[in-house]
Amino acid sequence: MFAQRCVSGFWERYITGPAVVDVGYRGGVWDALPIVPSAVGIDLDTPGYDGLHLPYDDYSMDAVHSSHVLEHVRDASESLQEWFRVLKVGGHLITFVPHAHLYERRMSLPSQWSNEHLRILSPARLLEVVEDALEPNSYRIRY
Repeated sequence: MFAQRCVSGFWERYITGPAVVDVGYRGGVWDALPIVPSAVGIDLDTPGYDGLHLPYDDYSMDAVHSSHVLEHVRDASESLQEWFRVLKVGGHLITFVPHAHLYERRMSLPSQWSNEHLRILSPARLLEVVEDALEPNSYRIRY
């Protein structure tokens, strides 16, 4: 999927400025790199990051990226609110989650892929989380 996004121009379309944070970029792989070279990787061992609060000012990031993070965090709505807090107006919040029907092939825990998953997200459930977390008319969803 990453290679497909590179070829399609996805990253150029949605990562449009130099201030990019990649939340949870390691995903358990210690030599992992952030999603794009200009991104700052944030993980649980990053100074000033407690697993929820990002060490950045409000409206300071051009893009926030997370992949396979929302299924691990205690409160997905709180995490989305925090990521949205640091986004500049017009910035992009890019999040990927394992699809409940395609990746997990189930709708309830336990996850077949990780016992650390706290939730399984279908597209409809992810939309509910976004709608609960963010103010109406403050965002647009693209997929």
